[in-house]
Amino acid sequence: MARLGRLCPDFAVTDMKRMNHQPYSMRHRRLRRRLIATLLSAMLGGHAVAAPGGAPEDVEFDPSFFPSGGAPKVDLSRFSRGNVNMPGAYRGDTTVNNIWVGRGDITLESVPGHESAQLCFTPDMLLEWGVAVDKLEALPVGRSCGDIVKYVPGATATFDPGEQSLAVDIPQVYMSRSARGYVPPSQWDPGINAALLNYSSNVYQASGGAQRTTSGYLGLDGSINLKSWHLVHSGSLSWQTGSGRQYQATQTNLQHDIPGLMSQIVVGDTFTEGNFFDSVRVRGLRLASDDRMLPQSMRGYAPTVRGVAETNAHVVIRQRGYVIYDTTVAPGPFEIDDLYPTGYGGNLSVEVREADGRVRQFEVAFAALPQLLRPGQSRYSVTTGRVQELNLHAQPFFLQGTYQRGLTNHWTGYSGFTIANGYRSFLGGAAVGTPLGAFSLDLTRSRNQAPGASAMQGSSLRLGYNKNVIDIGTNIGIAAYRYNTEGYVGLRDAVAMRDRLDRELGDGRPGRDRSRLDVNVAQTLNPGWGQLYVNGSLRQFYGRSGQQKDFSAGYSNALGKVTYSFSVQRTRDSGGEFLRPALPGRPATDGFFGDITPGRRDTRWFLNMSIPLGENIQAPTLAANASRDSGQPVNASATLSGLAGRDNRYSYAATLNHTGRRNAVDVNGQYRGSAISLAAGAGHGSEYRQVNAGASGSLVAHSDGFTFGSATSETTALVHAPGATGASISGGQGAVIDSRGYALSTYLQPYELNTITLDPKGARQGLEVDNTTVRVAPRYRSVVLLKFNTQVGRAVLVDTSAPGGLAIPFGADVFDSAGKTIGVVGQASRLYIRDMRESGNVTVRWGDDHDQACSINVELGGHAANDDTMPMIKAPCQATAVEPLSKAKNVEGKSP
Repeated sequence: MARLGRLCPDFAVTDMKRMNHQPYSMRHRRLRRRLIATLLSAMLGGHAVAAPGGAPEDVEFDPSFFPSGGAPKVDLSRFSRGNVNMPGAYRGDTTVNNIWVGRGDITLESVPGHESAQLCFTPDMLLEWGVAVDKLEALPVGRSCGDIVKYVPGATATFDPGEQSLAVDIPQVYMSRSARGYVPPSQWDPGINAALLNYSSNVYQASGGAQRTTSGYLGLDGSINLKSWHLVHSGSLSWQTGSGRQYQATQTNLQHDIPGLMSQIVVGDTFTEGNFFDSVRVRGLRLASDDRMLPQSMRGYAPTVRGVAETNAHVVIRQRGYVIYDTTVAPGPFEIDDLYPTGYGGNLSVEVREADGRVRQFEVAFAALPQLLRPGQSRYSVTTGRVQELNLHAQPFFLQGTYQRGLTNHWTGYSGFTIANGYRSFLGGAAVGTPLGAFSLDLTRSRNQAPGASAMQGSSLRLGYNKNVIDIGTNIGIAAYRYNTEGYVGLRDAVAMRDRLDRELGDGRPGRDRSRLDVNVAQTLNPGWGQLYVNGSLRQFYGRSGQQKDFSAGYSNALGKVTYSFSVQRTRDSGGEFLRPALPGRPATDGFFGDITPGRRDTRWFLNMSIPLGENIQAPTLAANASRDSGQPVNASATLSGLAGRDNRYSYAATLNHTGRRNAVDVNGQYRGSAISLAAGAGHGSEYRQVNAGASGSLVAHSDGFTFGSATSETTALVHAPGATGASISGGQGAVIDSRGYALSTYLQPYELNTITLDPKGARQGLEVDNTTVRVAPRYRSVVLLKFNTQVGRAVLVDTSAPGGLAIPFGADVFDSAGKTIGVVGQASRLYIRDMRESGNVTVRWGDDHDQACSINVELGGHAANDDTMPMIKAPCQATAVEPLSKAKNVEGKSP
């Protein structure tokens, strides 16, 4: 390679760097061909002559520059046309204008007048590629094989046999308009029939004095998947010394997505959303929009940018000086409605630069609230069933529905209703985006008639606000105010009141919010001065005097590599007892909203500092912390933590703690394996001893057995790469292919394109991977099967000679019994065979005629199949009668 670099430095540096980012098998094929072509060019000293017409792929080489010493002349004609595609059916990815559109069959057929096989396509394929067929003058009748430019002017289609991929380029004028990131529903993978189980366990034991307590937990989240139908169950088993075991089911339901409605349907146990009404657990049916089915550029709220161009204009949209969108528009009105949501980033600055140099600028107000939708978009949910809250005896039937609609670029309207036994509530509201911020205002009216009690009716008014003041770096994340009249009752309170009355536990009037104000403010200071935040909440109640205040504030900054923060939390409850009757087992002073004691004041102070002890990612970090509660001594601690092992699979932490006169030490460690994660810890103090251990992971049962992995998300990929044991995959939390050729890629995003990469590093030698990258757009909760085409053989060197003792021409190909290329001839008749699975005959060819070939019987002998050493064998190449190369059949659509 060094000599080659001296001959052709550009190839040795530039091309090798580029090839290093390509799949191994493709790199090998391309590198071999480029090496041969480069050596030929170097040895011929520039005697490669372009064919008439100047086509860069048509060249002629002078074979007289290859002294053969009586050996057959090498046939250089196959190097004159570059890579020629062979007819066949291929399975690969298709990209249109560098955007992935799907994976499927790619058919190439021989067409008169073309050296290389041509792509076959249909009108349906053009539609799938996003071609605006109504703009075409003609469409192919059925299947057409040949130049796509005959139907789509300016279009090209290029097939890469190494990557098994098709790249289609189509002028934008002939493309249908679709949002960025759009994956058509036809490409959503429903997955395979499989069962998925996620588990998380922990055992904790603490002892102090004469007491010892042991507790345990096992959380389960599983599903049985029949294609796009999913039977889901979640629950947990817990136990504690002296209390026995208890299993609590969180949900059991049947789920299925409905692409035509961009929705999910759930039958069984589920929860309602809490955007407009109280979130409750329900056993019944829920049908709701799923924004994940939209492309990312259409999710969340972002305004539509409209304008008029007088020429082919360049449009640039910026936010806070950063370019977030750049496109070219044709003369006339334009509309950009696929901006990615950018949170609370501030107004948009739009620049329209005409072709003649004129520039126009304008701004579009942008501030977001959860209620805001893009113009024309809608969101809905319908839920019906019985309320199933914990410790609830009565299970009333109810029906709830909500609907949102983006009316204009600034206005969104929304409404909803809830109907249950003796209960009614109706909501209406709107959200608006203005230069002063985003506002929302809605009114909910309720009426509740519990058996044996007087009717209650009232209203709830809610105001929301959000604003990011760019100039001073202030973000008012969400400021919300809510006021409830005395007769207003939410669904959860109404159900609780009815349940109390049914059980004769009192009049059922719980303490309720009268008003509530929440404010979250974040402030970024000048560069180098850090950040501030303030969060506050103020609540007033019916049936109780006084108010509850919760406040927190903090400051953080960095000094070099040292980060530090200071924060304070304060809770103050100035109220008295709830003015409601005492109930059996519940004193009147028991706070309805938890364990807040009327009149209580708590203040906590925190100081944190973190110092990295090195530059390496595995260098340990020293953290110091101090805190103080009201009336309590200062608690100080120091923690040393870090990562270790390959792929940072190990983590550790050791903490020294001091409180008053008491000292303690705690140690923790974790191992994150490809099939399971383990954790353990221990602590010792002057008054206690503690140990704990836990494990988490996942298990997928499929038609070929069981595959273990780390904890997964709801959507998972089962990767199958036969023979690639030890290879790692992306998106698998450090997962590697197991001995059966499987692994789990655990965190896939549903309905959008996910790229999974196989890294052969760590696998045995002799592994070839045809496709190291697979793309998939899975449906929600599916287990998709991703197959990597692998070939497991072994590399072998064979010293041989042609019949009559002559040398075999340099660059001749080596084929197996199936006609597949498995090696090449180097100097001095030495064969390099890269894919020899077992002993047998191989064929060497150096020309098109039947006598330009010979056969070698390769005996691996005692070389074990799993031996990674490269055996060297001597064997003669015997004359053999073979079919002329021009008539050889293509195998599996792959060119020899």
